[in-house]
This record gives sequence, structure tokens and C-alpha cells, in this order.
Amino acid sequence: MNYKTKRRLMSHNFINNSKLVNKLVLDSRISKNDLVLEIGPGKGSITRELIRVAGKVIAVELDEYFFNILKKEFNGLESITLINNNFFSFTTPSRSYKVFSNIPFSITSEIVKKLTADKNFQEGYLIMQKEAAQKFIGKPIDTKNSMQSVLLKPWFDISVFWKFSAWDFTPKPNVEIVMLKIVRRELPLLSYKQRNVYRDYVYVSYNRQKMAKLEYEYFFMLFNNYLKISGPDVKKINAIKAQRIMKEQGLIHKIHRTRKDNKWRTF
Repeated sequence: MNYKTKRRLMSHNFINNSKLVNKLVLDSRISKNDLVLEIGPGKGSITRELIRVAGKVIAVELDEYFFNILKKEFNGLESITLINNNFFSFTTPSRSYKVFSNIPFSITSEIVKKLTADKNFQEGYLIMQKEAAQKFIGKPIDTKNSMQSVLLKPWFDISVFWKFSAWDFTPKPNVEIVMLKIVRRELPLLSYKQRNVYRDYVYVSYNRQKMAKLEYEYFFMLFNNYLKISGPDVKKINAIKAQRIMKEQGLIHKIHRTRKDNKWRTF
């Protein structure tokens, strides 16, 4: 794939409504006490609002062209640190932080997975396709519970924070766009000591137990029954099976597109 095609697939739909950005940042739970991470700041439309509200902003931009624009505008400000790097190569903060970002739609799942696996991540506001947001939330917003929603439910409260108009972006997307709010639960629905066992159980039992159609409360009941009746050997076997499933799924790359591109399958 040539550079132009790759950049087009990874590019942002830039938010062009500065008043709306201001409203969303002010309506969030971000304050001067917070360290805020912005992934893919692009031209800085969100960054400008974040530095007014947050105590400290770390903006990670992969594209050198945009990074230089940001560096020129924000050079000398102590409240912001600019990093020219791939988010997946970036080491997340070693203390509690929040995220507010218009992320590239093509890597939405990977970004959410990295954030929610980080113990220091506390809260996030992420712009993404409505379809992707529904999969993270599950029922009743979606018609079924995706595996992603089942895995996240015990530890995070996830909801739609804002529904955008297509006219809020340049270029105009041909899909519905929302801002997803992800908040770490102060009181998780399950003990953190059970996290790995729960993950293994979900991967192994998702299809067998028809979790997509189950209510979360009923599924948690099934999991608690599994804990009571299953010994160490059963849990070890499930852990091995889960690792194999995760490895297989890691080979599948789903591209969420906002514009038609006949070369997207090669990415």
C-alpha cells in the first residue's frame, strides 16, 4: 500500500465546530486536577479547549505534519506535552489520567482495548462511529451484547455522551458519529481478583452460553455458579482455550471506514 492510501485510511474526520468542542469539554468531568491524554490531536481543535480546563495535557500525534503545526502553536506552554509517536508505542502515564480524543475510526477497538487494560486509565471521552459505540455498550443500546461489552461491563460504565451531526466534521462522514463516555467503576461488579478468570470464561463460553442475548445480571449469575463448581484444573483448561481464541482473534483486523475506498481491504 502506498503512503497516500494508508494516510487516507488512517486520517481523521476533523471536528469543525469549536463551540461544540468547548461545550463537550466543559460538560465532561475534566478539571484542573486532571491529567488528560489526547490521542491524535490533528490540528488542535480539541487541544485548545483541553488546556483551558485540564491541569496537564499530553497530546500524542503520529503524523509529523500535524505534530509540527501543534508544536508551533503550543510551543512554550507548560500545561501541555506534545509527543510525536504512535499511540501503541507510547507508554501511558504512570498515574491516574483521563482521555478526551477524536480517534481514528480504523483503530477504535485497539485504542479502547489498550486504555481499558491500563489500571491508571480512569475516564474517557472518545469520538467514534455509532456502530462501534453500540458494540462497547451492548444491550439495551444495541440489539445484543458483543464480547467486548461483556468483557468491559464489570469494570466500566459505558454510555453515549453526545450524538454529532455529520456537518460537525470535515470531511463530512457518511456514518453516524457519537462520543462514547467510559468511566471506571468505583465499585466493580466483580472483584478484580476474578478478572483473568472472568476473561477466560467469557472467551470460552461466549458462543456456548449465547451471551449475546443474555441480560448481564443473568450472565453474572452463570459466572458465579462457574466459580463455585469449577476446580483449578477446569479453570486452567479454560485459560489455555482462551489464550488460543485471543491469538486467533488477534489475526483478524477490522477496518471501520468513514469514506469509501476500494483499497481498504489491503490495509
